[in-house]
Amino acid sequence: MVQKKASALVDTIVGSVYVSGNEPFTRLTLALEDGRSAIVIRADSNLSRQLLMIQGRVVRIIGRIVKTSAGDYVCVNEYVIVQ
Repeated sequence: MVQKKASALVDTIVGSVYVSGNEPFTRLTLALEDGRSAIVIRADSNLSRQLLMIQGRVVRIIGRIVKTSAGDYVCVNEYVIVQ
């Protein structure tokens, strides 16, 4: 069995925060720098509220990318506004 250190489970991605979907099924999403892909953001209610307020801004998200059959998402630990 292979074990990873906690530091190996941290990813950093950069992109623009926006809301995708239609009410009542909206979700926070990060448009990645390549301009062609996006990833859903999962965060606690406090971080979600903060990210919602800075839509359109470029942020660096530190967290963990989770790959599932339903699609990938990033679990946010923290973020930094880049622009």
